[in-house]
Amino acid sequence: MKRKSFLLILALFTVEIASDDCQAKLEKKQKIIEELKEQLMSMDGNNDVTMCDDWTKYQGKFYKLIPVATSHKEAEEVCQKQGAQLVSIHSDEEANFVLDLGLDPNRNQNFHLGLSKNGDKWSWSDGTEMNYTKWDSSQGNDFKWAVLPPSKRWYKINDDDWGQIICKRAN
Repeated sequence: MKRKSFLLILALFTVEIASDDCQAKLEKKQKIIEELKEQLMSMDGNNDVTMCDDWTKYQGKFYKLIPVATSHKEAEEVCQKQGAQLVSIHSDEEANFVLDLGLDPNRNQNFHLGLSKNGDKWSWSDGTEMNYTKWDSSQGNDFKWAVLPPSKRWYKINDDDWGQIICKRAN
């Protein structure tokens, strides 16, 4: 009888240990799931980067590199045909993101900005507020458009100056 009682107690103890071990594993898995959910939620905010049909989503806007060097007017037309505008830049982070989209470290290339001058006033072609600038100080005033070079200091250009195309759209 003592042997049966001992075996029964041993079996219950083993089940208890297995149950505790199973509970610990379950809790660990639930913790991992919660951490993954938090990561997914943080990616769903304004700082996400997601690819969609050649468009990359960043901070709620969509960007597309078209790696063709062209004049400013032609670049504007290409973006408009895509339902977009030439890129507008509103922060250092956005400038870094835009350059990362298409910067070839082996080439010194410029990207057209959706920035044009009308009289003495510069404005974005997408109608957004001119709340950030990064002009190169060595430039004069007799220019109508601008490009973003790898130096991140905007250069003023004329239409016969070439650059690559990055389009930006709201959705």
